[in-house]
Amino acid sequence: MKHEIQSPSIPDKTGRELIRSNGSQIADHSVKSSRFVSRAKTFSRVAAVFVMLVGAVAMIGWLSDVDWLKSIYGDITMKANTALSLMFMGASLWTLRVANHKSSRRIGEICAATAGLIGLLTLTEHVTGWNLYIDQLLFTEPPGALATASPGRMGITASSCFIIFGIAMLLVYRQRGVSFAQALSIASGFWALLAIMGYAYGAEALFGVARYTGIALPTGIALFVLCFGILGACLDDGMLSVVCGETAAAIMTRRLTVVAICVPFALGWLCIAGQRAGYFDLGFGTALSVSAIIMLFLLSIWRVAVRLQRVEQRHLATEAKFERAKARLAGIVESSEDAIISESLDGVIASWNGAAERLFEYTAAEAIGKSITIIIPPERLNEERLILEKLRNGERLDTFDTVRITKSGRRINLSLTVSPIRDQHGEVIGASKAARDITERRNAERELERLLLQERSLRAEAERAARLKDEFLATVSHELRTPLSAILGWSTILSKDPSDQATVGNAIAAIERHANSQAQLIEYLFDVSRIISGSLVLDVQAVALTAVVKAAMDSVQPAADAKEIQLQMIVDPTADNVRGDAVRLQQVIWNLLSNSIKFTPKGGQVVVNVDRSNSMARVTVTDTGEGIRAEFLPYVFDRFKQADGSITRKYGGLGLGLAIARHLTEMHGGTIEVDSAGEGLGATFRINLPLVAVTAVSDIDSIKGAAAELTPAKNVPDLHGIRVLVVDDAADTREMLRVVLERFGADVTTAASARETLDVLPAWQPNVLVSDIGMPEEDGYSLIRKVRALSSEKGGDIPAIALTGYVRVEERMRALDAGYQMFVPKPVEVGELATIIASLIG
Repeated sequence: MKHEIQSPSIPDKTGRELIRSNGSQIADHSVKSSRFVSRAKTFSRVAAVFVMLVGAVAMIGWLSDVDWLKSIYGDITMKANTALSLMFMGASLWTLRVANHKSSRRIGEICAATAGLIGLLTLTEHVTGWNLYIDQLLFTEPPGALATASPGRMGITASSCFIIFGIAMLLVYRQRGVSFAQALSIASGFWALLAIMGYAYGAEALFGVARYTGIALPTGIALFVLCFGILGACLDDGMLSVVCGETAAAIMTRRLTVVAICVPFALGWLCIAGQRAGYFDLGFGTALSVSAIIMLFLLSIWRVAVRLQRVEQRHLATEAKFERAKARLAGIVESSEDAIISESLDGVIASWNGAAERLFEYTAAEAIGKSITIIIPPERLNEERLILEKLRNGERLDTFDTVRITKSGRRINLSLTVSPIRDQHGEVIGASKAARDITERRNAERELERLLLQERSLRAEAERAARLKDEFLATVSHELRTPLSAILGWSTILSKDPSDQATVGNAIAAIERHANSQAQLIEYLFDVSRIISGSLVLDVQAVALTAVVKAAMDSVQPAADAKEIQLQMIVDPTADNVRGDAVRLQQVIWNLLSNSIKFTPKGGQVVVNVDRSNSMARVTVTDTGEGIRAEFLPYVFDRFKQADGSITRKYGGLGLGLAIARHLTEMHGGTIEVDSAGEGLGATFRINLPLVAVTAVSDIDSIKGAAAELTPAKNVPDLHGIRVLVVDDAADTREMLRVVLERFGADVTTAASARETLDVLPAWQPNVLVSDIGMPEEDGYSLIRKVRALSSEKGGDIPAIALTGYVRVEERMRALDAGYQMFVPKPVEVGELATIIASLIG
């Protein structure tokens, strides 16, 4: 709703349009008549051409030595300098219409100055009697010419007119002292008119000054026309601008000026002509002339009065339409649902409609005359200053949202439109403001924004859950298939050659180890399922907490010994009596201990402290391991959460052990918490369980797993002469694959990492590469890319098989895109693997 208005009392666009639709606006007395001004400027251009033409005709007469062209009319000739000056003045007047162009303006000023200089030098010769040798500079005139003081010298009338006209034109070009320039032009025109009247009435003294050069009739006419040409060019400025308006004075001046000049001149000439012809004597002619002048002036006055009456009637009609439009607009503004306020450029309120009263709670009487700052919050006062500053500079203001305060101090959100209020001259004199309450809209926007944020949050959470689900399934697949691969491989070895006692011992140990690992993983999954479904039931009875902790420590002692980790237990006998499920409590302690041992480096220490804290038994497990990042601490006990969930992670697992430990602890009425100073600074887990007065010790049964029963492959390929490089970070898997493939006749070398593989490959030159994907530090994808970057001589073209527990379609496609020829999921069926190797070579 952008708008500008012409009247401060009509502050909207509709008002302006209604005023225009009712005809022209009320005529202001200073408004110029564009039609009259346009005609005056057109006359100015015609006058310039006429003056140049008169001068050019005389100049041609001097060039061709034709006397009648020199004088055009009468016996007094137009001097060459006079003709040249007329041409200069006409050119200067013509160029005035394009005075905005710098070059044209400079030419016009030079022409005016040259003509004025010629007149000044000639007048100096007349006054001082000097001969400045300019009179016959262009052409030579013989002595004795009529009304000529010196051959070739222009008269006093013409020279003085050129001086005055030159000054006037320079003032008009400079746009300084236009009124003075107009006065000079009128004086020169009157001076030229005397010469014309002298010729008309036969008064030689008016055109032939005694002892000085006279003025030719064409020169006088050209100078008189030049006077009106200059006035027409600047008629809309200076003191003559009053005649350009639509006022009674302007109309009367325009109509009577022509009558005042032409009627007396024409009647005087007719009177003298009648007397000379003998039609009447001097007295009769004078009486007749005066009577005619009176009658013509009365007729002119009557016509002007009629014209003024019509103008006045139009003014009255326009004023009536304006008042009706104003009243109509006042009703529109007053009934508007938007608050409409007008103010001065000083910020003083000038108008205040009914909607503003309802919105801001101030009545019109309370608001009008006060500063607009009464509704502006203190922190937004600078906003009003910028608005008024932009309006003063004529800059456009777009609708914007802001905040205002009501009389009661309530803040409201507004959509504010600010428009300039202009006077009849187009000058900005104030501001009109239309305000609409958008509080409800803003509240709806905030609610929509809140819902959008909530939707984004829920969607992000859903995407995160889906991603976690995919990662969990991939991890479950990997963690289940990896021990299955070793179990299946060693089972095949045992079925093929059970006579080698060393191999049998290694096979049984590996199978048992991996079966226990798999059983633990499966048990974790069952526990999570029971927790989610609410079917997990505790066998609650009196439990000796120390015995539970000791049993858990005994079960993890072999793992601690393997890493040379010192296990230490500190017991407070007063914290031994709790109620709970002994097996589940041992599971909780075992999870914490296993976690600490897994993340504690070789030679570290794990301390278990059983003590009492008020009415709670507390078990604290402290290790010197890798510690936990501060940002991961809140998520330690979340299901499926691991600090490193990538396939390059150092440690396996599903991320379920600690989540199950937390749930089991809470089922016992206790709490579990974790603390860590940061990475590399170890971690501390604390379990708090309610103490009871009854003492009982539960027998703790150890958990044993069962090995899976696998069927060996029937069709066994021959791999004699084929060199196979096996890469896997799991030592059991590497050893199993080496033994199996050697049984098929292959020559096998193993590597535990990508770096070791790149060292072995160029030197040993294997025929086939079998690599695990999920390895610490550097995975199988990175390995195959580096292998493919090698030259053919160094093994860059070797056939490669991806061996992994990650079995998603994306993993399969990623492996093939990375450079593997085949993708074999775990658990590995050794016969199938041997067949694939043979097919790649064959």
